Amino acid sequence: MKQDYVSDFTLFINHYLTNHPEVVAEQKRGWDRYWNPDADQAVQAQNSEDSAPNDGYGFFLPAGIDKSH
Repeated sequence: MKQDYVSDFTLFINHYLTNHPEVVAEQKRGWDRYWNPDADQAVQAQNSEDSAPNDGYGFFLPAGIDKSH
């Protein structure tokens, strides 16, 4: 079996990423943000401040909502 076959899509992506290194840098930044908590403490703090409180995945209505309707 021939092992050096590369699909057209893989060729396109490899060519695109070679010509656009900023995409790879942005992917690394996103990876660090979500999977490496020590990457940037300022970003982690901002993400915590911007998050909404957990509402039980939408199964519970917030207080003050009339449930009779």
